[in-house]
Formats: sequence, structure tokens, C-alpha cells
Amino acid sequence: MLLNYSALDYDSARPKIVIQKYHVDAYRFFNAENALRPYIVAGFGQLDFEDGNIDSTENMLNTGVGISYQMTPSWFVRTDARVFFDTDNSDRDSALTLTLGYRLNLAPN
Repeated sequence: MLLNYSALDYDSARPKIVIQKYHVDAYRFFNAENALRPYIVAGFGQLDFEDGNIDSTENMLNTGVGISYQMTPSWFVRTDARVFFDTDNSDRDSALTLTLGYRLNLAPN
């Protein structure tokens, strides 16, 4: 599971735009014994949007598919395609992400 947070504070626009998005995602990896591993991902979170006229908070769900490549025991790169949609089904957004990650080895010896 991962907790994601992103924010945008765009002051050059008139009116000023402020967006915050956070979500928790669960990943299910397949072919885990190999370096190249496909996965599915699903999660939930919230999107806060403010532009001077509108101040809204939307509960969001997301789902997607991706592939991860284990470069070393600690370093990996992964990419996925997702659909984010709010719980009242009025908005949908698509996202393509690329992540370079490092896993901390916190297992006891």
C-alpha cells in the first residue's frame, strides 16, 4: 500500500487555483519472482479544488494496470495507467504515471 499526495498552487492564473489530491492505493503484483512484474492497482482518496469561485471537495476512487521492473534489490521503475472518478460519478480523469522508486530494507536480520 502507498499513500500519495500532490498539490498545485497556481498564483499567476486569475483567479488563483489551489488543488490538493491525496489517495491510498493497494497494489497486487503478478510474476513477483521475476524482474518484470505486471500489477493492478486500486485506491481511494480526496480531491480539494479552490479557484476563488468554486471551493469543492470530491471523494475519489481509482483503478488501473501497470508494469514494474526491478533494477536492483532496492531500485525499481514502474508505469501505470489509471482512471480516477468521484463517488457521485460526475467527473473522470485519466492518468499515466512513471515512478522511480527505492525500497528501504527494514526487515530484521
